[in-house]
Amino acid sequence: AELQVRYSRELKRASQSLAQAMGTRVHRASLWVADGQGMLQRFAAEGAHFTSRDNLKCVPTGHDSPWIAGEAIGAEEIKFKDVERNGRIKPTWRSVLAIPIFVGAGQNSKIASAVLTFGLENTAPTLMRRQENWATLSRELSEAWGVILENVALPNDVP
Repeated sequence: AELQVRYSRELKRASQSLAQAMGTRVHRASLWVADGQGMLQRFAAEGAHFTSRDNLKCVPTGHDSPWIAGEAIGAEEIKFKDVERNGRIKPTWRSVLAIPIFVGAGQNSKIASAVLTFGLENTAPTLMRRQENWATLSRELSEAWGVILENVALPNDVP
């Protein structure tokens, strides 16, 4: 419960930073965490608190995942693409940015263990033309969230 509140607040800050850098509205920032069995679970979302594990959305990982979060963790790289959403659903967005998060302990290699996703009001091609404005921030978000997750998931005394 404590992490849900804290992560939701952090996701809101990340959305605001990304919106400013990209020059577009950002909706529904989410943190997806790998479950170790080929799936991602949406662990936290901006403006939402999940009260039970049963409330977590679960999506497959891999290059052929129907969800961009699954693609991003499978490829271990930032993914950005347009999405089709019913215009009657609010808020509406036209593209999604997925940023993998790498976690590791001590001298061990870091591996993609989670993903941040952001719904964006503009299309991917429009925002790709502004990539120099948000690419560095995306890497910084990945690194910052990697530290957040390492501090929670990994003991301090792991070499």
